[in-house]
Amino acid sequence: MNPLLGCLAYPVGIAVSNLIGKWVDYKTIQPQAHRFREQELETQHQFRLKELEKQYEQSITKSFIDSEIRINEQQIIEHLKSSYSISIKKLL
Repeated sequence: MNPLLGCLAYPVGIAVSNLIGKWVDYKTIQPQAHRFREQELETQHQFRLKELEKQYEQSITKSFIDSEIRINEQQIIEHLKSSYSISIKKLL
């Protein structure tokens, strides 16, 4: 074997084996990375759903509280009207 050819064969062999190793790593890591991306998207989706659910519950609670306040205000107004009416009748 020619010594010059031997000197070139070793670095070329190393480069080719590194290339093959990187290709194998890429092919094995790619599906795993895809799985991680899907898991991350699912986690974000679940977090968003929980946030929307929380906002919905807060909205319902606020709506209920607002309607309670309106009902109480209406009752107070009715009570004041009847009290005023009774007071006016007593004066007359």
